[in-house]
Amino acid sequence: MITPKQKEMLFKLWNHLGVSMQSPKYLDISFPNPQEFKYLVAQFYGLKRDNPTDTLIALEQDIKQKSNEFLSLPENSPCGGKLRMAGNNALATTGYGGVTQRNQFIALQGTFAFEIPEDFVCEDIEDYSDMDEMYRVEQCFTDDCIRDSINKLKEYLKKRYALILNNIQISSEDNFIGDIPIQKYS
Repeated sequence: MITPKQKEMLFKLWNHLGVSMQSPKYLDISFPNPQEFKYLVAQFYGLKRDNPTDTLIALEQDIKQKSNEFLSLPENSPCGGKLRMAGNNALATTGYGGVTQRNQFIALQGTFAFEIPEDFVCEDIEDYSDMDEMYRVEQCFTDDCIRDSINKLKEYLKKRYALILNNIQISSEDNFIGDIPIQKYS
Protein backbone atom coordinates (compact mmCIF):
# COMPACT_ATOMS: atom_id res chain seq x y z
CA MET A 1 0.00 0.00 0.00
CA ILE A 2 1.35 3.40 -0.84
CA THR A 3 1.29 6.38 1.46
CA PRO A 4 -0.65 9.55 0.67
CA LYS A 5 2.68 11.37 0.14
CA GLN A 6 3.88 8.70 -2.35
CA LYS A 7 0.55 8.91 -4.16
CA GLU A 8 0.82 12.70 -4.40
CA MET A 9 4.36 12.43 -5.75
CA LEU A 10 3.35 9.71 -8.21
CA PHE A 11 0.47 11.79 -9.56
CA LYS A 12 2.81 14.77 -10.02
CA LEU A 13 5.20 12.51 -11.92
CA TRP A 14 2.35 11.18 -14.08
CA ASN A 15 1.23 14.75 -14.79
CA HIS A 16 4.67 15.48 -16.25
CA LEU A 17 5.65 12.16 -17.85
CA GLY A 18 2.33 10.42 -18.45
CA VAL A 19 0.96 7.32 -16.77
CA SER A 20 3.42 4.43 -16.85
CA MET A 21 4.45 1.34 -14.94
CA GLN A 22 8.03 2.61 -14.75
CA SER A 23 7.28 5.89 -12.92
CA PRO A 24 6.53 4.29 -9.53
CA LYS A 25 10.02 2.74 -9.44
CA TYR A 26 11.53 6.23 -9.19
CA LEU A 27 9.60 6.65 -5.95
CA ASP A 28 10.34 3.15 -4.63
CA ILE A 29 6.69 2.13 -5.05
CA SER A 30 5.69 -1.36 -6.08
CA PHE A 31 2.27 -2.86 -6.70
CA PRO A 32 1.44 -6.31 -5.32
CA ASN A 33 -1.21 -6.87 -8.00
CA PRO A 34 -2.63 -5.28 -11.17
CA GLN A 35 -5.74 -4.10 -9.34
CA GLU A 36 -3.82 -1.69 -7.16
CA PHE A 37 -2.13 -0.09 -10.16
CA LYS A 38 -5.44 0.19 -12.06
CA TYR A 39 -7.07 1.65 -8.93
CA LEU A 40 -4.42 4.40 -8.83
CA VAL A 41 -4.83 5.09 -12.55
CA ALA A 42 -8.59 5.48 -11.97
CA GLN A 43 -7.95 7.88 -9.10
CA PHE A 44 -5.48 9.84 -11.23
CA TYR A 45 -8.23 10.41 -13.81
CA GLY A 46 -10.74 11.43 -11.13
CA LEU A 47 -12.73 8.20 -11.28
CA LYS A 48 -12.58 7.32 -7.56
CA ARG A 49 -15.87 6.00 -6.16
CA ASP A 50 -17.03 4.82 -2.74
CA ASN A 51 -15.24 1.47 -2.95
CA PRO A 52 -12.44 -0.07 -5.04
CA THR A 53 -14.77 -2.24 -7.14
CA ASP A 54 -16.91 0.73 -8.16
CA THR A 55 -13.73 2.67 -8.93
CA LEU A 56 -12.53 -0.10 -11.26
CA ILE A 57 -15.98 -0.24 -12.89
CA ALA A 58 -15.65 3.52 -13.51
CA LEU A 59 -12.19 2.89 -15.05
CA GLU A 60 -13.64 0.14 -17.26
CA GLN A 61 -16.38 2.52 -18.44
CA ASP A 62 -13.86 5.33 -19.00
CA ILE A 63 -11.64 3.05 -21.11
CA LYS A 64 -14.66 2.04 -23.18
CA GLN A 65 -15.86 5.64 -23.61
CA LYS A 66 -12.42 7.02 -24.53
CA SER A 67 -11.80 4.09 -26.89
CA ASN A 68 -15.07 4.68 -28.69
CA GLU A 69 -14.41 8.41 -28.95
CA PHE A 70 -10.98 7.59 -30.41
CA LEU A 71 -12.40 5.03 -32.86
CA SER A 72 -15.12 7.42 -34.03
CA LEU A 73 -12.57 9.92 -35.38
CA PRO A 74 -12.36 9.74 -39.20
CA GLU A 75 -8.56 9.41 -39.17
CA ASN A 76 -8.88 6.29 -37.00
CA SER A 77 -11.42 4.60 -39.26
CA PRO A 78 -9.85 4.53 -42.74
CA CYS A 79 -12.62 2.52 -44.41
CA GLY A 80 -15.59 4.13 -42.74
CA GLY A 81 -18.08 1.82 -41.18
CA LYS A 82 -18.42 1.56 -37.46
CA LEU A 83 -16.02 0.02 -34.97
CA ARG A 84 -16.67 0.19 -31.24
CA MET A 85 -15.36 -1.30 -28.04
CA ALA A 86 -18.19 -3.33 -26.57
CA GLY A 87 -16.28 -4.25 -23.42
CA ASN A 88 -12.97 -4.69 -21.66
CA ASN A 89 -11.68 -6.49 -18.60
CA ALA A 90 -10.28 -3.66 -16.46
CA LEU A 91 -11.94 -5.41 -13.49
CA ALA A 92 -9.89 -8.59 -13.98
CA THR A 93 -7.65 -9.47 -11.08
CA THR A 94 -4.96 -10.95 -13.31
CA GLY A 95 -3.03 -9.49 -16.15
CA TYR A 96 0.62 -8.83 -15.37
CA GLY A 97 2.75 -9.57 -18.38
CA GLY A 98 6.21 -8.89 -19.69
CA VAL A 99 9.50 -10.65 -19.32
CA THR A 100 11.42 -8.50 -16.87
CA GLN A 101 10.34 -6.15 -14.11
CA ARG A 102 11.71 -3.24 -16.14
CA ASN A 103 9.44 -4.13 -19.05
CA GLN A 104 6.37 -5.03 -17.00
CA PHE A 105 2.89 -4.15 -18.21
CA ILE A 106 -0.72 -4.89 -17.41
CA ALA A 107 -2.69 -6.65 -20.10
CA LEU A 108 -6.19 -5.61 -21.12
CA GLN A 109 -8.71 -7.62 -23.11
CA GLY A 110 -11.06 -5.82 -25.47
CA THR A 111 -14.19 -6.94 -27.28
CA PHE A 112 -15.07 -5.01 -30.43
CA ALA A 113 -18.10 -4.87 -32.69
CA PHE A 114 -18.04 -3.61 -36.26
CA GLU A 115 -20.38 -2.74 -39.10
CA ILE A 116 -19.17 -2.90 -42.68
CA PRO A 117 -20.16 0.17 -44.72
CA GLU A 118 -22.44 -0.59 -47.66
CA ASP A 119 -19.95 0.88 -50.14
CA PHE A 120 -17.01 -1.25 -48.92
CA VAL A 121 -15.33 -3.17 -51.73
CA CYS A 122 -12.76 -5.82 -50.92
CA GLU A 123 -9.85 -5.29 -53.30
CA ASP A 124 -8.35 -8.72 -52.58
CA ILE A 125 -11.46 -10.89 -52.34
CA GLU A 126 -9.69 -13.72 -54.19
CA ASP A 127 -7.30 -14.04 -51.23
CA TYR A 128 -10.27 -15.32 -49.22
CA SER A 129 -11.51 -17.89 -51.74
CA ASP A 130 -11.02 -20.77 -49.29
CA MET A 131 -13.59 -19.25 -46.91
CA ASP A 132 -17.37 -19.49 -46.86
CA GLU A 133 -19.00 -16.65 -48.80
CA MET A 134 -20.54 -15.29 -45.59
CA TYR A 135 -17.15 -14.71 -43.97
CA ARG A 136 -15.12 -13.52 -46.98
CA VAL A 137 -16.08 -9.84 -46.86
CA GLU A 138 -15.98 -9.77 -43.05
CA GLN A 139 -12.46 -11.17 -42.98
CA CYS A 140 -11.31 -8.83 -45.74
CA PHE A 141 -12.78 -5.83 -43.88
CA THR A 142 -11.11 -6.96 -40.66
CA ASP A 143 -7.73 -7.35 -42.36
CA ASP A 144 -7.89 -4.20 -44.51
CA CYS A 145 -9.64 -1.78 -42.17
CA ILE A 146 -9.94 -2.85 -38.56
CA ARG A 147 -6.36 -3.96 -37.92
CA ASP A 148 -4.92 -0.44 -38.38
CA SER A 149 -7.63 1.11 -36.21
CA ILE A 150 -6.98 -1.40 -33.41
CA ASN A 151 -3.21 -0.83 -33.60
CA LYS A 152 -3.75 2.93 -33.25
CA LEU A 153 -6.06 2.29 -30.30
CA LYS A 154 -3.46 0.05 -28.65
CA GLU A 155 -0.95 2.91 -28.69
CA TYR A 156 -3.53 5.34 -27.34
CA LEU A 157 -4.49 3.06 -24.42
CA LYS A 158 -0.85 2.36 -23.60
CA LYS A 159 -0.10 6.07 -23.48
CA ARG A 160 -3.23 7.09 -21.54
CA TYR A 161 -3.62 4.22 -19.08
CA ALA A 162 -0.34 2.26 -19.27
CA LEU A 163 -2.42 -0.79 -20.24
CA ILE A 164 -1.56 -3.06 -23.14
CA LEU A 165 -4.47 -4.24 -25.25
CA ASN A 166 -3.27 -7.71 -26.18
CA ASN A 167 -6.28 -10.01 -26.19
CA ILE A 168 -8.72 -8.77 -28.81
CA GLN A 169 -12.01 -10.27 -29.89
CA ILE A 170 -13.66 -8.76 -32.99
CA SER A 171 -17.05 -9.66 -34.36
CA SER A 172 -19.79 -8.25 -36.54
CA GLU A 173 -22.37 -6.02 -34.84
CA ASP A 174 -24.89 -8.72 -35.82
CA ASN A 175 -23.26 -11.00 -33.25
CA PHE A 176 -24.04 -8.68 -30.33
CA ILE A 177 -27.09 -7.88 -28.28
CA GLY A 178 -26.14 -4.43 -27.00
CA ASP A 179 -22.65 -4.94 -25.63
CA ILE A 180 -23.02 -8.68 -25.09
CA PRO A 181 -21.50 -11.01 -27.69
CA ILE A 182 -23.73 -13.92 -28.66
CA GLN A 183 -22.98 -17.20 -30.38
CA LYS A 184 -24.97 -17.91 -33.51
CA TYR A 185 -25.39 -21.49 -34.60
CA SER A 186 -26.48 -22.48 -38.05
